[in-house]
Amino acid sequence: MILLQIFHKDITAVEITPRYVAGIKSRKSRGILRFITPLFFYEGANSSQKIVELRENLNPDVEDIVIVNFPNDDALFVSIDVPPTLKNRDLARFAKMEVARLLNLSADKMSIDVAGKFSSKCMVTVAKQRDLNDFINRILQAGFPEPDVVLPDLFKYFELIYIPEVTALFLIFTPDYGSAVLSSGGSILGVRTFSSSTWEILDIVSEETGIPRLELMNSYEAFEKNQRIGTLVESILSDLPYTVERELIFLLNTVLPSSSLNDVSRIFIMSDPNVLQKYFVKAFSVLELLQGKIEPVVFRWRISSLPLGILGISVRGGREFGKNKLVQE
Repeated sequence: MILLQIFHKDITAVEITPRYVAGIKSRKSRGILRFITPLFFYEGANSSQKIVELRENLNPDVEDIVIVNFPNDDALFVSIDVPPTLKNRDLARFAKMEVARLLNLSADKMSIDVAGKFSSKCMVTVAKQRDLNDFINRILQAGFPEPDVVLPDLFKYFELIYIPEVTALFLIFTPDYGSAVLSSGGSILGVRTFSSSTWEILDIVSEETGIPRLELMNSYEAFEKNQRIGTLVESILSDLPYTVERELIFLLNTVLPSSSLNDVSRIFIMSDPNVLQKYFVKAFSVLELLQGKIEPVVFRWRISSLPLGILGISVRGGREFGKNKLVQE
C-alpha cells in the first residue's frame, strides 16, 4: 500500500476571488477524492501577498495537478450557431473563427474553449490571451507551478450539480455575482451575469443581528434559531426576482429566439453559501411565470463544510484522473 502511494499525484486547488483567496490539497485513489490538508482561507482583497501566503501553506509539489479559477469579469460567454454537419473535431477551430468575427478580434489574441453544444447551438468561453497570460503570471510569481487547468469561475459550481437533458435554467448566486444559465440536452448553451452578492446579504444581516458573517455562512442553526434572520433575508430578496426575470427572458431570446419561459421545463437555484439557498427558492417562487418550475439544484456530491467554490475546483482536479466516485473530507 505504501508503494502505491508513491505514484499518487496530489491536486492543488486554488480559488482567487475579489473577496477572498482559498486553497486546499486533495488526493485521488480508486476514484475517491480525499482532502489531505485543511482549507486555507484568507478573507479580503486578493493581494499578491495573500496568494504567496497561500502557496507557502499549501506547499505544492512541481508534480501536483494545479487547478485555479479564472476571474468571471475577464471571461466572455458567447453563444453561436454551428452548421449541423460540422464534425466535432472541427468544432473548436470553427468556434474560434466565428467568435473572432463576432467580436471583431484577431483569433490569435483570444483563448477560447467550447463549453457546451447541443443541436446547432454552441457556447464558447472567451478570454483575451493577454488577460489569461497576466493571470497565469500572477500565479507563477506567487511560486505556484504552472496551472494544469484554468477554469472559468462560474464553472466551478457546475462540477457539483446535475445538468438535466431537458431545457432548463439555472440561477447561480455567488459572493461576487449572479448568473443566469441556459442548458439543453445536458449542455450549457448560454450565460448571462448580473449584479448580485450573497456576501453583501450576509453583511446586512450581520450588521442587524450582531452575528459575524463567517458564523452565518457556516451555521444553518443560526437561521433556525433566529427567525429574524430569515425575515430579514426575505425582505432583502423581495425585489430581486423581478430584475432577474428580465435577464432570463433576454437570455432565452438571445440563445433560443423562438422560445419563452413557458418552454423551460425546470429552473434550478443555487446559492454560495448554501445556507441562503432556500430563501432564494422561496423568493423566486412568487413569480407567476416561474411558478411550479423553481427548485433547488441537485448536488452530485455530499456537500460538506467546505465552501462550494473550492470544492468544485477540487472536483475538477479529480477529473484529470478520470471519473470521480465520491468526495470525502
